[in-house]
Amino acid sequence: MRTIDLLLVALLVILPLVLLYTTWHLFGTQWDMAVRYLNGKTLLDFLTHQAGFRSAFMGEFLNNRLYYFEPYREPLSTPIFAFLLLLFKNPVLPFILLAYFGYLFAVYKLAKEMKMDTLAAFSAFTNVYAVYYLFVPNGGEALAITFVLLGLVCLLRKSPLSGLLFGIAGLAKYPALIAFPMVLLLRERKKILQAVTLEIATVVAWAAFDYAAYGVPFYSYIESAYSAVVLPGTSAISALAAAEVAVYPAIFAAVCLAFFRFRKARIKIKKGHLQMLASFAALALVGYLLILPHNDLATQARYGFLFSTALLLPAALLLSDAFKRSQAIKYGVALAAIVALASTVCAAYYFAASPKASYYNYDNANSIYAHAYGVLSGLGLGGCRFVTNAWVPMVYAGYDAYSPFVIYDSQNATLAPLEGYGARYVGEQKRYPILLFNYTGVSRSFVLDLNGSRVAYQEQDLTVYLPQNINCYRD
Repeated sequence: MRTIDLLLVALLVILPLVLLYTTWHLFGTQWDMAVRYLNGKTLLDFLTHQAGFRSAFMGEFLNNRLYYFEPYREPLSTPIFAFLLLLFKNPVLPFILLAYFGYLFAVYKLAKEMKMDTLAAFSAFTNVYAVYYLFVPNGGEALAITFVLLGLVCLLRKSPLSGLLFGIAGLAKYPALIAFPMVLLLRERKKILQAVTLEIATVVAWAAFDYAAYGVPFYSYIESAYSAVVLPGTSAISALAAAEVAVYPAIFAAVCLAFFRFRKARIKIKKGHLQMLASFAALALVGYLLILPHNDLATQARYGFLFSTALLLPAALLLSDAFKRSQAIKYGVALAAIVALASTVCAAYYFAASPKASYYNYDNANSIYAHAYGVLSGLGLGGCRFVTNAWVPMVYAGYDAYSPFVIYDSQNATLAPLEGYGARYVGEQKRYPILLFNYTGVSRSFVLDLNGSRVAYQEQDLTVYLPQNINCYRD
């Protein structure tokens, strides 16, 4: 590879890294990423015998707030966070870096297998949309795509290990389960059977945990599907969200159509490779269409990660062919990608100049969450358990917060699988302090019985309610 190509590839690798670090440093750990951290911490405490099985994995339901574990989260990130916690005090940034370099490795391996130009591959796969939505919200998408791409590499090599990799991808993000049928492209009955066996093995292992912990083999999958349904008050419609849902996939789709239109005339590609591309695109589209009705615009963009990736593959091949034919196109596209990434980094710093950017970053000591706990302490309720619509950041920051979706009863706490949010609202809101944040996350409308409580403190970003028969409960 020429020196200029190496330099451009380096920039296409480094700039997304700068963007990820900038976003994390300025805006803090995202809600879902914090949940994955807390799940990892719970697992580590269980493995080091600091918590029993039920206390750790059913703590939310057994009124033990020392641990927080969300059973419907995909499991792969949990052991990764547990391992990183052995090495780092806060492993969020190391987790992002690990996922990013794993993703780059998978892109590189697939590019080599399909004989793509490396610069073309990174120009396509390190675009702003892919980098942000794969890594920033929770990193599960990045892990899933990494193993899907490595599974495609094995599939093209006719290896049944593709089944294992697709199975692991499904443990990283449940929508990746849509890739399971692709092992049929192995064609040989023995290899297909081996691949399917490996896929099933990964699912069975997680189902066994669900059964041991919650009494329902596929509890996590069912709860995840239920939690994805749009509930009243959660719709977030904006021009930006609509653009993210429609514009990026439309651009990728246009390039994808161009690839299939000009393939015979301009691009030489193996029949097996073409079948893989078409199958992946079709399955990813089906998965995207299944997901769209069950999420609002604010989350649909990131849940389209499989579809976007499926369309990026032919886009990368089309770019690769163009790069081979024209140096001007090659360097023009690479420079355009670099400018887009650099501009996004600058924009992140610009918007972060607002005081709100750090105020809602709960990695900062002066965040709204630390301020809220200070207000609670000022009311003489410091150290008390409390209900809040922002329980994840509060627990992540070390406070004894409760989800409003769960019934807490110190005498008769039980898990009620599959009953839904309506059956698990907190009956004890009448006796716990309530903190409500005017901040995206969970709508304040989910917190019940506010009419019977008095407002003890109120400002633009925070309201504290005290129920009439309030008590201070501590662990």
